[in-house]
Formats: sequence, structure tokens, C-alpha cells
Amino acid sequence: MNGGSLFLRSNWLWLLLVVPLTGALAARATAADSRAADDDPSGWAAALQAAPVLPGMQPIAAFPESLLLPPPSDTTFAGLAPSGAGAAPDAAGRWSYLITLDGGAAGQALLFGASGQTDRMNAPLAGESCDEAGTYCMNGAGTERFLALAAGADSATAEHGFDPASGTERWTLRWYDPAADSSYGFSLIGAAAAGVGASGIDPANIAQAQTLAADAAGFVSVSLAPAGSGAAPPGSLPSPVAPAAPQPSDRCSAPARIKPAAQCPPA
Repeated sequence: MNGGSLFLRSNWLWLLLVVPLTGALAARATAADSRAADDDPSGWAAALQAAPVLPGMQPIAAFPESLLLPPPSDTTFAGLAPSGAGAAPDAAGRWSYLITLDGGAAGQALLFGASGQTDRMNAPLAGESCDEAGTYCMNGAGTERFLALAAGADSATAEHGFDPASGTERWTLRWYDPAADSSYGFSLIGAAAAGVGASGIDPANIAQAQTLAADAAGFVSVSLAPAGSGAAPPGSLPSPVAPAAPQPSDRCSAPARIKPAAQCPPA
């Protein structure tokens, strides 16, 4: 056998070995991608893992429970994408999470949740007056509250108003799930809130409040911490941070607020 024949034969052998192996590796990668998509049909996990960690908080995967987030089909949040995310425990070890969404001209939004029942859900407005039934309240500063709403089987409240300085519209819905002993909520800001279709401050906006409550009933559970990942259990303290980092209860409190208002759940 001459050298040329040996060279051709050896190259054919190389092709017979390498081409199937390359195809197998590509198939495994495609299957892995497919499994990842199946594990996260909402698409939230990948987007949140890539989002910047909010100041003073831990990566959102540290939240020890599932998040409750809108599904891809939810048009209320169309055009909005995660711009930041984080989780942190309070002084009592109760965890909360916060996700900021930004869509430029489409407005902004917040998604938030916490272990246990928070006192913000039924917190009265300063100077508010309510109807006889106690289901609608408003104050003279351009804010109204709708009580006795339902997000599926869970009790919910909605708050709607306009920023006195900028006129920016804002809707906030909060609800409590007693079965999970967890509180959830979201805020729509600017154009995202205007898209809800309310007209000023008016008891008739109960229709929009009920629509948002029904929207919340369709949220899906998203888990970012895989089993055995070593994510912090409920009530554990965060990893050490720089001494100057504020406690979660101080990050959004006035007048010592150190984060933009758009990154803080409404008081």
C-alpha cells in the first residue's frame, strides 16, 4: 500500500469516528437545552438569573421558597423585562424578594413577595375616608384603595393613585395565600399602569381593580433553587456583607431611603 492510499484511509477512519461523535455531542446539547426549557416553561428562571442583583440584597436564588410570577401569556406585563432582582431576610429571619421590570416607553413594574402575612396589605392611607361598607377608601392626595377583592381564593387589596409631583400613575395589588403562608404583590408604574384603563380617582375603578386581582390568580410558581443546591433555608441569615450594607427594612424606608422609589415596594 502506498503512502497516498494510507493517508486517504486514515482520514476516512478519522471522519467515521469524529463525525458521529460531533453529532452525538450536538444532540446532547440540544436535549439539555430542551430539558432546561421544559423545566422552566415560564422563561423566568433564566431571565432572573441573568438580572443584576439589587443593592443590599442577595441573589434572588437565595429565596428559599417558590416565587409567584406572571406567565408569558399575561399581557399586563407585555414589553417589560427584568432589570434587577434580589432576596433578603428581615431581622426576624422572614425572607422577601423583589424584582424590578423595565420596558422603557412601556413603563415599569415591581413583583414582590414575602414569607408570612405582611401588614402592608391593609395599611390605611394617610387622611383617608372610606365608604360605609369599608370596601373603598380615598384620600385628598390622589390615592384610592379597593378592599375585599379576591385573587382566586385569596383575599386581595388594590391601591391606585398618581404621584403628586410627577403625576405618574401607579397601581399596586397585594394578596395573601394562607395555604402557603406567603404574601405577594405587584406594582405597575407609568405607561404600564395607564394601560389598565382607569379614569382618574373614581370608585368606578373597582372594575380595573377586579381585573388585576383576576390577573394575579393566574400567576405561576417559579423555583430558582434546585434541590440540594444549598440554598439558604427559611429563617437563615444571609452571607456576610460589607458593614455599610443596610438592613432590608431600612433600604426603602423614608427619609433614609437609599434606593430609587421605583425599586421599593410601595409603603
